[in-house]
Amino acid sequence: MLKASVRRESFSESVEGMQALIENYLAPLLIGEDASRIDFHIHRINELIAGASFAKAAVEMALWDARGKSMGQNRMRRSSLNRQPTTRRRHKLM
Repeated sequence: MLKASVRRESFSESVEGMQALIENYLAPLLIGEDASRIDFHIHRINELIAGASFAKAAVEMALWDARGKSMGQNRMRRSSLNRQPTTRRRHKLM
């Protein structure tokens, strides 16, 4: 849960704005967290950041990629639409 003292920020969609958003706000929010809780993380990010849909999409793709890696799926398998259930493992970000 976000603290009441956290101010909702708004960022531009420039490359520099996305980089600043990810490095200064989103990465510290996600590092050490369970990557499999994608919906939870996206909800937290949306509460904290207004706009910046491209940066948010990049982070969401990274979360899905981390989740796939934690399930032992290779890159081709993760991008395939024909997925078979695999054993899940917990994976922490960075």
